Amino acid sequence: MSTLRGTVNISSQLSQNSVVLDAVILHSGFSQSTATLYLPTGLTAHRAESTVSNGNIEISAPASSDRLYFETSNGNIGFTVSTGNGVHLITDNGNINIETAGLLNVTASAQNGNINLQAVGSAVTSAATYLSTNNGNIAISLNTLTSVKLTASTTIGVVRVSGLPFTSVVSTSTTYFGVLGAGDATLHAATQNGNIDIS
Repeated sequence: MSTLRGTVNISSQLSQNSVVLDAVILHSGFSQSTATLYLPTGLTAHRAESTVSNGNIEISAPASSDRLYFETSNGNIGFTVSTGNGVHLITDNGNINIETAGLLNVTASAQNGNINLQAVGSAVTSAATYLSTNNGNIAISLNTLTSVKLTASTTIGVVRVSGLPFTSVVSTSTTYFGVLGAGDATLHAATQNGNIDIS
């Protein structure tokens, strides 16, 4: 396995207790190459970009991160962050795993792969989260205190919701709309061929 193999351009700017990170990480033609971004507690990443042809991407940022773009053609994406804004996670063939303190402004899409979102905190946010895959399952785990309007749909599969006190529910076996809490944030999940499980 090779790490950060290709062209890497990184510049940073210190601002009080945060780091403004500009990163462009380009990979092409290398099998099993991996791009990894880890930020220590208290540091902030801005405008980071990574493109991998064949390999995984791992992002771990205990503090907030925004304007992040990560894409891989054949590989998985792991994203662990407290808060974030303007995050794009894209894979053609692979899974996307997201763990956050609360819902955030993120778009995650896969052509062939599963998407797992775990929002472990109860932070109320006006974030908009979009999850989509053509061929794969979507699993969403929310805190019961999360405030969100949820829309989920599948073409071939089922949508299942359990353990969460949604209100204003409108649902069929393949679609679901519901409001959790005050509905401050929005969460859209869609798959063509697969199931959606929300708990």
